[in-house]
Amino acid sequence: MAKLGLVKLKTSKKYRELLQKTTDKNDPTAKIKHITIKKDNNKYYAVFNIECIHIPDKIFGPKQQIGIDIECGKLAVFSNKQEINNLDLTK
Repeated sequence: MAKLGLVKLKTSKKYRELLQKTTDKNDPTAKIKHITIKKDNNKYYAVFNIECIHIPDKIFGPKQQIGIDIECGKLAVFSNKQEINNLDLTK
């Protein structure tokens, strides 16, 4: 894995705030997973992979959680006992 050291970064205010949030050690909900530097037409670009927890202000639809199990016998089995059969591709 190559290391470039310090790199000068120019970004918008929105992304600068998100990057500052990821470097806050007191906020475990956001973190930078990795950064890739790309060169395109003699310009360098930094691609950030950031993981964060997003809690929406408003939830649409039913307010329940459901688990989905993908199996070999069925396409999917939901935690509310609903099942989806495999697709019949012979027809």
